[in-house]
Amino acid sequence: LSASDAREAGMALQVEAARRLPGVVVGVGIGRASPDPLALHASYSEARRALTIGRWGHGPGRLTVFEELGIDRLMVGVAGAEIAAFCDTVLGRLEAHDAARATNLVATLETFLASRNAALAARQLYLHYNTLKNRLAKIEEIIGPYLDDPERCLSLALALRLRRLPML
Repeated sequence: LSASDAREAGMALQVEAARRLPGVVVGVGIGRASPDPLALHASYSEARRALTIGRWGHGPGRLTVFEELGIDRLMVGVAGAEIAAFCDTVLGRLEAHDAARATNLVATLETFLASRNAALAARQLYLHYNTLKNRLAKIEEIIGPYLDDPERCLSLALALRLRRLPML
């Protein structure tokens, strides 16, 4: 069964559920097909994780296929303690700064990293361009250089995403 066949079957299930249960929101998570009946628990676990991530990322009533999860597919398999340790290492100082000074540098960083375009980030945050540049400089002062380091930017973006991922 391919991912597209599974998606089609899941959509048919949602349509039928909507017909039989009007007003009830039905989310569907689909794990990978298992040729071995004794390994169905792995597919079931993937389906549950897909359902949770679909609800987290897009709201209730979504159809989510585990194979189509992208990077979230990798992240849900990591132990919660390891995720927390990674996020604390990467973002801890900046989060502590925000908490102690009632600033919003974590959100500034997240908005900037989404596009790596300072002008766009400034518009999205309703800031003057120079204000954004000052915030980015302050972030570098707190966590160290990252603007010219693609690997560091990836780690920061990943930690920001992990902070929002539901722990499964």
